[in-house]
Amino acid sequence: MVWCLLWGVLFTATLALDIVYDALTDAEIAACENIISSKIAPVSKDGSWADARRGGHGTWNIYKGKRTTPDNDYYEGIMIQVTPEPLLLLLLLMVGHV
Repeated sequence: MVWCLLWGVLFTATLALDIVYDALTDAEIAACENIISSKIAPVSKDGSWADARRGGHGTWNIYKGKRTTPDNDYYEGIMIQVTPEPLLLLLLLMVGHV
């Protein structure tokens, strides 16, 4: 469970850094990148909580420009967990049928 939380934090930190990137100095960007990189680097991409690991590593790799193509394993792993029922309910709520 701790790994899942760590990957969530690293995913969020990477997104946050990307959002505020233009407002930071080069030194601030480097400091943030070094912290995130130091937490991601020692942890294997393989193991339990595979989708959380793929999300953390994948988001960082996109940010760094190392990944420019879709990650089918990540997509398939996430989509297995999504069912159409909540989406159908949301659509029905939006059109006022519930």
